[in-house]
Amino acid sequence: THTHTHSDLQSRATMAEGDEPDHTTKTNGATRSASSSAGTLRTGHKSWTLDVDEASTKKTTAAADEAAADVPTNTDGTSPRKLVPLHRLLAVGSRWDLFVLAVGSVGGMIVGLAWPFWTLFLGDLIDQFAEDNGSTLREDVENLSLLFVYLGAVVGLGMSLKLSCVHTAGHNMASKLRLAYFRAVLRQDGSWHDEQLSGTLPLPMTDSIVTYEGLLTYRWDMALFQLGMLVGGVTIALVTNWQLALVIFAASPLTLVSGFIMTRTIGQLADAEADAYKTAATVADEVITLFRTVKAFGTAEQEQERYAATVDTCAGIQRRFGRKYALVMSLPFAVQFFVYALAFWYGGRLVRDGDLSSGDVLTVLINGLMGARGLSQFAPIFVFIRAAQGALVSVFEAIDRTPLIDNLSTEGAKPEGGLR
Repeated sequence: THTHTHSDLQSRATMAEGDEPDHTTKTNGATRSASSSAGTLRTGHKSWTLDVDEASTKKTTAAADEAAADVPTNTDGTSPRKLVPLHRLLAVGSRWDLFVLAVGSVGGMIVGLAWPFWTLFLGDLIDQFAEDNGSTLREDVENLSLLFVYLGAVVGLGMSLKLSCVHTAGHNMASKLRLAYFRAVLRQDGSWHDEQLSGTLPLPMTDSIVTYEGLLTYRWDMALFQLGMLVGGVTIALVTNWQLALVIFAASPLTLVSGFIMTRTIGQLADAEADAYKTAATVADEVITLFRTVKAFGTAEQEQERYAATVDTCAGIQRRFGRKYALVMSLPFAVQFFVYALAFWYGGRLVRDGDLSSGDVLTVLINGLMGARGLSQFAPIFVFIRAAQGALVSVFEAIDRTPLIDNLSTEGAKPEGGLR
């Protein structure tokens, strides 16, 4: 038999009339009354008052607001993107890795410099053909041919150093970073793992570190080649004839702008196509994974129509991609031939006035275009560096974090005789 005291009935009657309850709880004969400012604990005939310090609560709230106000923000109110310091991208490798990377970088610069350098031999060869001195033509052509052979040997050596050393060092440094991150994840305590989203911890090893590895191998390899071509092309063009070189450089921004438009348009179209195919793949994955549910509810035809709609969207994007791709790809080539026309027109006037030879016109033209191309192809390396800095933030945060309970630490007291 469950009985109620008079005070319990009165309390329930008071709650039924609309008054606020006093939030009392009975536990083992003890009753505690909760309040926003103070609480009273009554046991038998004695009572104690538990005061909550409102001043400390306000102080904590004010400190949190002040800390939030100190966080830097961008002009649009968003937090700035975290980036890994640049020196830490190279600090992953050992001294030997950095030495091998430096050797490969020198090889890449040699290949880049040799590419515009051969135009000097080509210009001299054209001048020899123009003069056509029968007695010395054969000897001069043989000497120039030998120079091409020597240059080919240097380029072969530089290419071998560039590919072998840069890629070896890049893959070694990426492997060391993978091992360091995996060790750091295993080192963390359970509280840190509870804060991480499920399934996100392995992603840096297959996504962020892959970006880092691509930067140190293919991106760095190509950037050094383009840098050497930029320096060599601009230098040779200005030394050969600065007047024609400045005319070509003045028209080079048109080539850069057309190349930028082409790259940006193709990138946007590729992203749209990838998103459309991703949507179609998601629909197909849902239907195939939940095949029994689809059959049970008899929605197979509706799912076919939904998937067909996404495929039609992909097809429409591909048709637009084909039209725009044809347009933007033709633009840089058209601009390049316009630059050819301008260079040959002004170079012909210099040849007529006796200020330049026919071979030098071709030398300046090729080197000027190489310099412009090297600049346009070298600039994206900074974008790839920034992408790697942003992608590795979570990796280095895990590596730098020292857990409260370090299961891999060798410090502290050790049991005598080891563990059995």
